[in-house]
Amino acid sequence: MCLYSATAMGQDLVYKDEKTCAIVKHGLDKMYNMEFDDSEKLFLEVKKKYPSSPAYDFLMSMHTFQKIFYNNTYKEQSTETLNWLLLALEKTKKIDAKYPDNPEVVFFYMSIYSTITLYYSQRKETLKAINYAKKTYDYMRQGYALKDTYHELYFSAGIYDFYREQYPESHSVYKSFMWLFAPGNKVRGVKELETASESSIFTRTEAHFYLAIVRIKYLSKYQDALINTEYLYKNYPQNINFFARHIEALLMAGKYEEAEKLLPQMANTQRKVFDMAYHIFKGIWYEKKSKNMELAMGHYAKAIQIAKQVEFPVNDFLGHAYIGIARIFKFKGEQKNAEVYFKKTVEESSYEALKKEAMVNLQ
Repeated sequence: MCLYSATAMGQDLVYKDEKTCAIVKHGLDKMYNMEFDDSEKLFLEVKKKYPSSPAYDFLMSMHTFQKIFYNNTYKEQSTETLNWLLLALEKTKKIDAKYPDNPEVVFFYMSIYSTITLYYSQRKETLKAINYAKKTYDYMRQGYALKDTYHELYFSAGIYDFYREQYPESHSVYKSFMWLFAPGNKVRGVKELETASESSIFTRTEAHFYLAIVRIKYLSKYQDALINTEYLYKNYPQNINFFARHIEALLMAGKYEEAEKLLPQMANTQRKVFDMAYHIFKGIWYEKKSKNMELAMGHYAKAIQIAKQVEFPVNDFLGHAYIGIARIFKFKGEQKNAEVYFKKTVEESSYEALKKEAMVNLQ
């Protein structure tokens, strides 16, 4: 929100206030490091100075989402995130009436609509997700042309270009709606995310995170992903999610000894989603490094059991456990059981390398 330089100036606009921009950046760093009390206090300073701006409400939607993920309270609190976004949207519409086509207004529309799209996509409410994706796209077209001047917008450009092509490939339900959107380009999208990770300020963390996801899930470029996960792990050491992604990248890259050193720090987090991830990682380690198939099977099964208590959609990530169990059954000569889990991998996970391996074994 502090990205732009324009002639209009008013009490509703934040972008020329360098002190407030610094507060926002500091608050985001605290939020990403799971220091939620500190980040909330910093965001309140923004609200006090700019009560009519959507800045505070949008920041609190991010803040609430991070807390929900950390505390596994999605069913209980997910609508709270949506409510913050709707408050931000109403304020954006009001400042849009005063400053039409202002870059900050375009930024807020684009960010709010895209986050609401994600919300409905996670809830598998496809038509609502498409509706808000279209609204996002309308503003994306305005913001896209600004990315060479305002490098923060390389993040949104990269997300659009990559996922416009990848998402319908991974989720066939969306294919029939893609004519509504201009074609993207996955190679260009990765390059745009790389630019954001190197030269942006406010979107740098998100750019590193999404690059890691893209490289692990879709491109199988695990060494490249480690560049991103190491940045996140070193800069936000208290963020368990970033830490887990770093261990995942290490395991996928075959760096089992490095992963083994970090794994004890994930044990007993008292957070269901991370307990699930811990057992998946231990399963991978025992299967791939230790070659102890029985212990590996036990950890994979434990992860699947814990996943039933996780409120976020996790079947995609559970693909690691499904294909691990399938490989072990195949190793033991139990082909029918192996086929069951190879099929579950194809049906549930969008990790391209896992799906390809499973499909090869089903032929």
